[in-house]
Amino acid sequence: LGHRLGREQASSHKWLLQVKADTAGQCAGTLDGSRSAAARQPHREPGTGGPCPRLSSARELRPETLCDIGVGMSRIWRKHTRRVLAKRIIGEIREHPGNAGRVNTALLRAVGWQIRKRVVPQTSARIHAYGLDLRLPMASGSLSNLHYFGEAFEWQAVNFVRAFCREGDVVVDAGANIGMFTYMACEVVGRTGRVVSFEPLSEAAMVIQANAERNALSVEVHSLATSDAAGWATFTDDVDVSNSLTTDPARPGRSTRRVRTGRIDAYVTSPVTLVKVDVEGAETQALRGCSGFVEGDYKPVIIAEIHDHSLRRLGTSRDELIALLDGWGYVPVHYDVARRDIVQGAWKTSTADQICVPLSQIDDVRVRLQG
Repeated sequence: LGHRLGREQASSHKWLLQVKADTAGQCAGTLDGSRSAAARQPHREPGTGGPCPRLSSARELRPETLCDIGVGMSRIWRKHTRRVLAKRIIGEIREHPGNAGRVNTALLRAVGWQIRKRVVPQTSARIHAYGLDLRLPMASGSLSNLHYFGEAFEWQAVNFVRAFCREGDVVVDAGANIGMFTYMACEVVGRTGRVVSFEPLSEAAMVIQANAERNALSVEVHSLATSDAAGWATFTDDVDVSNSLTTDPARPGRSTRRVRTGRIDAYVTSPVTLVKVDVEGAETQALRGCSGFVEGDYKPVIIAEIHDHSLRRLGTSRDELIALLDGWGYVPVHYDVARRDIVQGAWKTSTADQICVPLSQIDDVRVRLQG
């Protein structure tokens, strides 16, 4: 705040002088116990009742000083944020089901990865995961999650896909980022199946395409944002795995670009086995763009992220998304990893991986999972 105000000299500097003057006067009065309560009040401009700056008792704050204060505050805040984030990540590593029985090993692996990121001067890392030889950007949060939690960061969703999908199936990955879900799905559907990935950020889409060519994967990559209509939209490009469509392109400090939008059913016509939609608040629009095959006789299983605050930011809501799925005959289920079975439940308030199954096909899904 101080850094920004220091640059806005015209109006902010005058206001800060007033605040500094009033504060200095009040603080001086507080420290001097001999002064009366009335004397500690700021001076009043005669005839106006407004405060008069105590410039004689307060050194003038220059914009350069404010910049220094702002930089110092920013450093303290970043340090505090890093500590909070580190504490949260350590807690998630300890509690993740994939790390059960080997928490210390997982923590050591996480520390080793953080050291490597800071010591090794590389922009990409070569890693073997999902039975593939992958090259992924070092700065990606998805790559960090792979080191922290293994190949099943989203534990329930990943294990469900591995149990449900078969070789030859067609899977849609909407909001693919650098392709972790895509690679996992390719491992399951094999070379006779197909994974269709949608990612608006061209750099991330190129990572998927390069890894697909390196490993001869059956992947079809489309660099566009999934929606209910073809066109153009504004997309953030500076928040890693949380990049999203935005209706506020002028937001200070936010880097954006224009990207193409399109319907999923304009690119996928064959029967689809599973659709994963994780598009940071645009899930309702993306699923509307699947109506061409979702409203048919054979409906795919849908795994969707549902966060009401993200949905409202783009003009829809959790209730609207659930109403859409209800109208198509979908019910929410929980996947029991140990029993390889699903249990019908209630819609979650907020989740990154809500599994939605057509009620008319729920027995078929159970048979597949047990197969």
